[in-house]
Amino acid sequence: SKTVCDLKGRNAVLLSVEMGNVDIVRLLLRPGEKCDAADYKGMGAMHIAAERNDVRMMQFIKRRDPLTWIAEDKKRRLPIHI
Repeated sequence: SKTVCDLKGRNAVLLSVEMGNVDIVRLLLRPGEKCDAADYKGMGAMHIAAERNDVRMMQFIKRRDPLTWIAEDKKRRLPIHI
């Protein structure tokens, strides 16, 4: 199946993270699915949540996919550097 993205490469999960809606992110992710999508800048869900200072979202994403803390964007920044 093909994932639909906006012009910045953000899928529905990333857009929901950007809007700060943990409940929608939870609904969009299938059980056991990781939060590993990234936009055209290479920013994943954790980068976006960190950029928004959304602690609740960061905690949710970390529980779903603990390795998101070490994912680099295209500028080689970790979420903690945002």
